[in-house]
Amino acid sequence: MKTAWMIVAALLVSQASMEAFAGENAGAPAEKQAPAPAAPAAVEAAPAGAPAPLAADQNPQYYADLGNVNLRYGESEKAVELFSKAAELQQADKVDYMVALGLGRAYLGQGEFDKAEAAFNLPLNNLEPQKKVQYLAAVARFYKMAEQYERAEKALLIARNEKVAEHEQAIVTQQLLELYKTTPLGKEAIVKYEKRLAENPKDIEAVKALMELYFYENKNDKNQVNERAAKMAALYAELSADNVSALRDMIAFSAAAGDYEKTIDICTKLIKKDPDNRSEYYSTIIILLTEQGKQDQVEEWADKAEKDGVKSDSTYEALADAYAKAGNKEKALQCLKKAMDAVPDNPRPKYNYAKALFAAGKKAEAKKLLQSINDIDDRQLKPLIQDLLLQIYKDTDNGAQAPEKAPKPATDKPAAGKPANDAKPAKDAKPAK
Repeated sequence: MKTAWMIVAALLVSQASMEAFAGENAGAPAEKQAPAPAAPAAVEAAPAGAPAPLAADQNPQYYADLGNVNLRYGESEKAVELFSKAAELQQADKVDYMVALGLGRAYLGQGEFDKAEAAFNLPLNNLEPQKKVQYLAAVARFYKMAEQYERAEKALLIARNEKVAEHEQAIVTQQLLELYKTTPLGKEAIVKYEKRLAENPKDIEAVKALMELYFYENKNDKNQVNERAAKMAALYAELSADNVSALRDMIAFSAAAGDYEKTIDICTKLIKKDPDNRSEYYSTIIILLTEQGKQDQVEEWADKAEKDGVKSDSTYEALADAYAKAGNKEKALQCLKKAMDAVPDNPRPKYNYAKALFAAGKKAEAKKLLQSINDIDDRQLKPLIQDLLLQIYKDTDNGAQAPEKAPKPATDKPAAGKPANDAKPAKDAKPAK
């Protein structure tokens, strides 16, 4: 199920290939071309003892690149040959996961599903948990496209058992539910879990699965009350009244069902039961109260968070949003500054604060702040920073000394579906399961 933060965000707002391009000297007469800049000293000569570059016919990446080209044009047989060569040139226990992914895709293109499964399994032993989960999610997408639904489900179930950050788990769970919702596996899963629950009325795993499956079964029918999902939710809460993990799941279900009062009650209970994540619960409460226009209660909860020692960028940003919607721009600015100060090493709150400063007409302050983070190595955030800097230069200096705009990151579909949001969720807004 989606996490509380992800679902609340959805309620409120309702990989990569670079194209080659010619430089400015391309096509110019030799005598008019600008001289090439001198190579930095660091790259004029290879360090003593450095290994010689691999010849193309011994370089796995050479074959992998050619394999991707053939995949793009539907030449699966040739792609299998090229990716297999790339895998042969790597150590058997250290095959690069992108090579294995390409080889598996090539076999899928030929309808060789058992060989594809063997290829996809090649890199799993040497992947760290987070990379393994992302890899398995990609594998599941390719299986789904090939209508190999059971294999897709198997990959996602393995991924769901990995110990990774909760937002990674939430993405996998959502992908699994989408698989159930859009394929025959959904009805099969419901039958399986209903049978389990009939055999053991206290099977909390079956209750949770049915709660999610029933909910998504009728998610798009706005006029139908999903009584079966509500019944499972009530049973789930009864069976796991004091279980933190279960309560976090209930946040997600209650928020998605639009029962904000119940969601707030659960968050209130979790503030005491799970104090390490209390900033997340305060943030969720403030967001839901803001959505309902209950500004007085927003400020009450902001005071409670302050007295509880919560100094979290996510809480301050939620509060800033509440003040902005209430028309109090000055207090919103103050909260965004507090969010920035709460995590001084995180450039995202700095960007959010600079954006608000610019909107408030404080362009010099915004410019200074953006310049301090303009050299970050973040392919998602850097283009946003440079876009805003360009606006400021245009408004204040008539474009003089404007920085060169960084290319926006390209996407290679199908991708992991990771949002490029320029405001939320914040760094420490850990979503609940």
